[in-house]
Amino acid sequence: MISIDNYNHIYKKDLFMLKELFIIVVLILIIMLILSKSINYEKYYTNSGVLISDKTLKVYVSNNDLETLTSNRIIKIKNKEFAYTIDSISNVFSGNSYYNEVIMNVDITEDLNIENNVLKFKILLSKKTILEYIFYKIGGFYGSN
Repeated sequence: MISIDNYNHIYKKDLFMLKELFIIVVLILIIMLILSKSINYEKYYTNSGVLISDKTLKVYVSNNDLETLTSNRIIKIKNKEFAYTIDSISNVFSGNSYYNEVIMNVDITEDLNIENNVLKFKILLSKKTILEYIFYKIGGFYGSN
């Protein structure tokens, strides 16, 4: 038969382990919160273009992606950022769809070892912390109803 003293000892031991577990869980949540607030999530638009001359780039984009090119001024080529300006935009009909031919002046100041005059580039769409991105995604799930 278990005595009251023995039962109290087991209860206190279990209570101590429960408190330790609670403290560990709280510490893990605090660390995750700090990390998710300090680490950034960057979303990029990627495409490729043909280098016509030293600083002129020709890109074909759809109507939806044209806003991305016109609203930004920084382009990332091989993880190096360069400023660009748009010289001209013209409509091109190919097959069953329309495309926009965009001629851009890119201030390339370095030698990038370009193969076949084709440049792959990225343009930053959004830069959020992981916590903001999680709230955005959760809000998207609840906002879609």
